[in-house]
Amino acid sequence: MSAEKNSEINELILSARNGCEDSLNGLIANYEPLMNSLLSRFSSIALTKEDLEDLKQEILIIFCNAVMKYDLDQKEVDFGLYAKICIEHALVSQLRAAKRRIKIEPIPVGDGLDLSDADDPSLKIIEAERIREMWKLINENLSEYENKVWNLHLSGLGSSDIAKEMNRDIKSIDNALFRIRAKLRKALKGTVDQ
Repeated sequence: MSAEKNSEINELILSARNGCEDSLNGLIANYEPLMNSLLSRFSSIALTKEDLEDLKQEILIIFCNAVMKYDLDQKEVDFGLYAKICIEHALVSQLRAAKRRIKIEPIPVGDGLDLSDADDPSLKIIEAERIREMWKLINENLSEYENKVWNLHLSGLGSSDIAKEMNRDIKSIDNALFRIRAKLRKALKGTVDQ
């Protein structure tokens, strides 16, 4: 990017930081192709239409944060590259968290099970049964409190967020997660040994 263009971008950033909505909109318009490119790259792994909309919003939020945090005094990285890196890193983190939040629901056997698309229907039934058994094992081995903590943990929340959600001390949550892992390890080891 030319020094003149860099200077123009830096002026827009300063103005946006001072509350000028037109400057922020100008930056968004200028970097819209970059944001659309990143959206299309990450949209192939978005799970639903809602996830795609969430990604669009997330990109815009990350971009606005990049505007506020970009170091105007440094000369090594121009703003466009900085914004791209911020967006890519945040989206990768978001998608990892989204994958952790997906709850595995047992597949109903009978009328609710559509095996017409399965390569091998018997494998689908076996997998559904394994998933049911896994959830049963988890529910049988964890207390109600541990079950709640584990479900929040699986949804992608960290210890501090779980502590806030459950109105508990973070140490209590960390201890519960330690117990849960130990119990599940022991329970799973028992099923493998059988």
